[in-house]
Amino acid sequence: MHPNETKAFPLTAFFDQNPEVSLIRLQWQDYAGVMRAIVYPEATVIQFIAEGKPFEAVPAAMNHTVDGSVLPLTPHDGNHRFLPDWSSIRQTPDLKTATVMCASEYVKPGAPTTRGLCPRQNLLAAKLHLEAELG
Repeated sequence: MHPNETKAFPLTAFFDQNPEVSLIRLQWQDYAGVMRAIVYPEATVIQFIAEGKPFEAVPAAMNHTVDGSVLPLTPHDGNHRFLPDWSSIRQTPDLKTATVMCASEYVKPGAPTTRGLCPRQNLLAAKLHLEAELG
């Protein structure tokens, strides 16, 4: 761990090693299997982390197909929070951008938060189950 790195600022070492990075692209897989993304300036990402603010998006970020139609039986009465896996952060070839993969959780006012709909979490659960079965 970098000497200045804390749980609140998990990116200190990355930014020290990649000072030219000014944009962070959060990526996630939606319910249709499409890779989606949103780009934030580095300062905004640092501010969100410092304030404990979630990275959120409306339902369209998860439950629309490429042609814009809504996937049946997908929730659209709440928001999606994206949970960056900072261990996956990588600098892109343009050197000004970094990408990070995210898990997601569904947040509906008045209801418990759920990660059960997250394609990334479901893939991880299937992998762990298979590893346990095969030994």
